[in-house]
Amino acid sequence: MNLNVKAYRLMQEVDKWLRKEFRLPAHLPARDVIDQSLIALQGRLSTQELDRLWHINYLRQDLMNFETISPYQLTFIREVRQTLLALDLEPAGITQEEIDLLSKDASYVQ
Repeated sequence: MNLNVKAYRLMQEVDKWLRKEFRLPAHLPARDVIDQSLIALQGRLSTQELDRLWHINYLRQDLMNFETISPYQLTFIREVRQTLLALDLEPAGITQEEIDLLSKDASYVQ
């Protein structure tokens, strides 16, 4: 259970970072946060790194279903987090054009 708590905290940290960097609304579900972040990060991360970020959705679902997270999965989440934190984004996260594009994509949620 201790691994699940650590995994949950790491996933929350990733979610918080993505929302802050890409100015995503608080009401947006975590899955949509990752979807929109993947769009914004194309070209900045390799396909493998984008796939790893997408996989966080499945791990979050496992956590919400009270499945036990393995040490390997915890390491996987840490690596995704480190990849994101190592990105050298613009001071505001992304350009205004990208924010406008993401806002249009998120309009169906509102």
